[in-house]
Amino acid sequence: MMDETVDAALREVLPFESWERLADETGQSFAAFCAFRDYGAGRNIKRAMEANAIPARRYDVWRNWSTKYQWAKRAGDYDMHLDRLKRAERAKSIEMRETAYRAATERMLAVVQKRLDLMDPAELTQGNIVEWMKGSIDVEREVLGVAGSGEEDAQKTKQLEIRFTRDFDGV
Repeated sequence: MMDETVDAALREVLPFESWERLADETGQSFAAFCAFRDYGAGRNIKRAMEANAIPARRYDVWRNWSTKYQWAKRAGDYDMHLDRLKRAERAKSIEMRETAYRAATERMLAVVQKRLDLMDPAELTQGNIVEWMKGSIDVEREVLGVAGSGEEDAQKTKQLEIRFTRDFDGV
């Protein structure tokens, strides 16, 4: 009894997935819908029938089922469902990669920190320090997805400089 109550409540709250078999849909009409649905983006009744070796004389039956059971809408809902799943998987993959990048960056920075601790300050030049700092900041911004690396910012603030050769003297 409790399971039935929970199932009824879930059906009210959760949207029905229209691409699943409808209550009044026969096994044959649902199988035909599945063939249509699974054909893909370029689907139409004739193509789905041909792909599944269904005789052309069954076209009117399939067309009637298509109208009665709203195949086009249900197939579109299914396409959107698949797209949502793909996007979620892609987002998960990107998140996992970013986590791995951050971990690798942290390890690299720890190695650099140890190396800096062991270095004699006299070995460091101003150029080395600036280059290392800039490189560290650029890597961190890239990994964190922060817009505007130092290089891009520097390019935006540069002034245009035009130099004329002697060929333009007097012009």
